[in-house]
Amino acid sequence: MSAAPHNSVSGSLAVKPGVIPVLSLPQWAGVGLALLVYFALCLPIGLSKRPWADEGWFASPSLNLAEKGVMGTTTMETSGTPLLRIEQHTYWVAPLYLVTQAAWFKVVPFSLFADRLPSILWGAVALLAMFLLVFRITGHVAPAWLALGLLAVDYNMIDRATEGRPEMMTVALGLLAIAVYLSLRERNFLWALFAGNVWMACAFVTHPNFILHWLALCLLILWLDRPQLKTLPKFFSAVAVCALPYLVAGAGWLLYIMKDPAAFRSQITFNAVQGGRFLGLQHPLLALKLEWTDRYRTAFGLGEHSSGHTGPIFLKSLVLLAYVVSILLVLGLPKLRRQKGAVLLLALLGTYFLGQSLFNQKVTMYLVHIVPLYTAVLAFAGWALWKERILPRGLIVLGLAGVVMVQAGATLYRSRLNERKPHAEMVAFVNAQRKPGDFIFGSAALGFDFGFDGQVLDDPRIGALSGKRAQFIVVDDIYRDYFRSIGKRDGALVAHMQQILEREYQLAYQQNAYSIYIHRN
Repeated sequence: MSAAPHNSVSGSLAVKPGVIPVLSLPQWAGVGLALLVYFALCLPIGLSKRPWADEGWFASPSLNLAEKGVMGTTTMETSGTPLLRIEQHTYWVAPLYLVTQAAWFKVVPFSLFADRLPSILWGAVALLAMFLLVFRITGHVAPAWLALGLLAVDYNMIDRATEGRPEMMTVALGLLAIAVYLSLRERNFLWALFAGNVWMACAFVTHPNFILHWLALCLLILWLDRPQLKTLPKFFSAVAVCALPYLVAGAGWLLYIMKDPAAFRSQITFNAVQGGRFLGLQHPLLALKLEWTDRYRTAFGLGEHSSGHTGPIFLKSLVLLAYVVSILLVLGLPKLRRQKGAVLLLALLGTYFLGQSLFNQKVTMYLVHIVPLYTAVLAFAGWALWKERILPRGLIVLGLAGVVMVQAGATLYRSRLNERKPHAEMVAFVNAQRKPGDFIFGSAALGFDFGFDGQVLDDPRIGALSGKRAQFIVVDDIYRDYFRSIGKRDGALVAHMQQILEREYQLAYQQNAYSIYIHRN
């Protein structure tokens, strides 16, 4: 007599195990429609959003690796910083995103949109992984499809998917790791552990925020498969299977580190202490407060506007309200709480929230790691309310439609603003004045317009420490924020920078967010 698949602590999943679920043609059509909507929202934003500094910082080493075989960052001024030999080896960030982007640039001609396109594609992977995750946890297609549809129009999701940073790749790899584990665990527990952690190990060498997804995966293993770990042989087998992918990934990273260990130590330490990345571990209660004041309030339109976000952004607070209401409904209504997967979804959301509260900076772009879980709980609540007829179905449809309209409307509104137009006007002005050999102090984002071979040097101190003088200084809103930040730390340095501007440069252009100073000589 063959052994039946093992049961989890919360009962075996209600769907046939396997990575690809068995769906009907209309169900697959629904998945395809959600992806089409996602791409339709991403493409205009990816084409119209102006570049920003981080994209230039990440594009530089990737492009150098693709074209010269050296993963150095050549857009940063390192004088007065611990970014030791960054022009030769980029160590301040994890390497996998840079390597995959370099491979991409080997195939696709380099441009700003080409730099963003992999993130858009990774976003599609994240959507499918989230569909699988909700499907496996609840055992139903309807909440999974609803979560997919809501996430496909999510403003935070679209915003992160349309920029050349590793966030979306990390989200996709982390969610994919969880989805693969959930899909395979009843067929072969050890294989599920290995396959899931292969993807998680890739996330590990992509961005430190992989830790949020890793904590969620650990929770699922303990929640669903604790009986598989009760004996020492089983426990050590599981640990060995889980550890192997990280050892391989870590070994690959170590080989690169050994090219210049001193530079790695200098760069990674500098990045690790920036912006209070470990403040949450030192002051947990303060970290919880800052989650609201520094992250959620800004992201959902109740605080200061982030760069590039204008208009009636307070409407985004309605989305946050929907998340909060859905959590309270699932917690407070026994009919919802007793639905399969309800408590587990809340536990996963709590794990992400706690991890994000205690680790890393309080910046809005990192919300993309937890937004899929908020969306999953919202979708689950909407589906369960419909199924149990707790509220009028028309009211449920109206509420979910409102969330979709606010999210998609915000994206469409931003695409109509066409941020690239004032940026293009600034670039045209510089090109009209610029002579061969002239270089520019300004955001690394300018590399997409003027090149990454020394034409642009990102130096917010505008040569006050290095002694270098550029023919042009391009100041945007981000540079103004840098100036204010430097002023809080070192008033004498800012005074020296002001003297440089007044004595050696003249203001030649001031329009929209840009001010351009030209050297008097």
